[in-house]
Amino acid sequence: MVGRAAAGRPWVFSEVAAALTGAAPPPPPQLGEVAAAVLRHAEMEVDWYRGYHDSERCAPCRVPRTAAP
Repeated sequence: MVGRAAAGRPWVFSEVAAALTGAAPPPPPQLGEVAAAVLRHAEMEVDWYRGYHDSERCAPCRVPRTAAP
């Protein structure tokens, strides 16, 4: 189930693509890439909810699970 794996780990899609094609898995994302993904998600969430206050309830969703396999 890729959908659940992608929550907090959007780069899982490139890992799955590599596994399906027999390619070597991509290196783990750098801290800057993870930070950029978290920031982009937060920006899109604020736009979607039309303000910061309404988006606070989803803040835990933005915390990447980089330690998870």
